[in-house]
Amino acid sequence: EVEAEVEAEAEAEVVAVTPAKPAAKAAKAKLVDPKTAFELERVWRACGSDPKEKRRVAKKLLRPDGKVAAKVFGDKSKGAALDADVLAALIAARVEAAARALAAPPGKAKGQAKLEEGPALVSALGCLGNAPKFKDSARFLSAAHVDALTAAVRALPDSGVVAGLETFLATLG
Repeated sequence: EVEAEVEAEAEAEVVAVTPAKPAAKAAKAKLVDPKTAFELERVWRACGSDPKEKRRVAKKLLRPDGKVAAKVFGDKSKGAALDADVLAALIAARVEAAARALAAPPGKAKGQAKLEEGPALVSALGCLGNAPKFKDSARFLSAAHVDALTAAVRALPDSGVVAGLETFLATLG
């Protein structure tokens, strides 16, 4: 009887952990702001290896209002620091999304968005760098992470944006 209960619990756990394809598609459609570093890592890892999805998620999570940065890295945030690889990949994807928007040829639909992308990136990464517990996660970034992020920022086509991000780069170490 006890063995039957243990088996039933184990099966329930396996079913709960096994991802379903419709649930993954639903997660891509609607992205809820994570409240902890663990939730942020889970959302990030759910993107898999799709670079377009990573840029979309990075742009949603690291937005100019700084809400996610405040939740995950704020004074009241709970839990462990964000994994260094996830943090570096998230910032790199956000910078890449901005670089693509800034480098896009001028067009009717993208004109205003292109003008706003530079200041939006500066504001988003500024909020992230100013979050109280961000340095707890940033200190785990390797020299290779910092060098790659610095190179990505300095490669942006807008020198005003690069200058605006120097303070953020200084927080990385």
